[in-house]
Amino acid sequence: SSPTPVLRGRPGCAWVATTTSAPPAVFLVPANMNVKLNAAANKVVYDNLTIQDVTGSMSISDETVRFENLKGQALDGSLLINGSYSTHTSKTKPVIALQYAVKDLDVQKTFFTFNTVQKLMPIGKWLGGKLNSQLSLSGNLGKDLMPDIQSLTGSGNLFIIEGFLEKFKPLEELASKIHVDELKQISLREVRQYFEFTNGKVLVKPFDLNYKDI
Repeated sequence: SSPTPVLRGRPGCAWVATTTSAPPAVFLVPANMNVKLNAAANKVVYDNLTIQDVTGSMSISDETVRFENLKGQALDGSLLINGSYSTHTSKTKPVIALQYAVKDLDVQKTFFTFNTVQKLMPIGKWLGGKLNSQLSLSGNLGKDLMPDIQSLTGSGNLFIIEGFLEKFKPLEELASKIHVDELKQISLREVRQYFEFTNGKVLVKPFDLNYKDI
């Protein structure tokens, strides 16, 4: 946030303008608004994510901002997002909901763009390739407007179209122990993974992976 000028002084003395840094604050959605907007934009920049050819609608009511059918091109793929941000029930811990469907996203670009992905799917650091995914999520934000990981609940799926897994330490250790060097880098194709998360933990359902004759 930008510094906020403050006037300071004492009776009988000149007032002097000083500067203090305002602490980050939760954005409170106005309670007296009922608005709906339909929009289209060639380019939208949100934090470090750039979305091209954006269309969708946004509404504000009941102290809640809702995004509906937000579509665009980003991270070498396409996005479809619905979600909401609300300070109706809490003025300090905004309630969020998110549903997305993404297609052909670059795994590495996605991992390094979103802090939440880095926390919930750390293996993404060693994954490369393209992915499709769907997710439904709800939870709260903290005072710094970052997700409260412990509050998040949801489920989704991840479909790796084609990619690879390399420099992943557990896999390298396994390859060394059983003397199968081919496991140090695995080519991935049509890997389907289903997951859910609650209480800050990601639960990955078992899945099969075929690699060569293994």
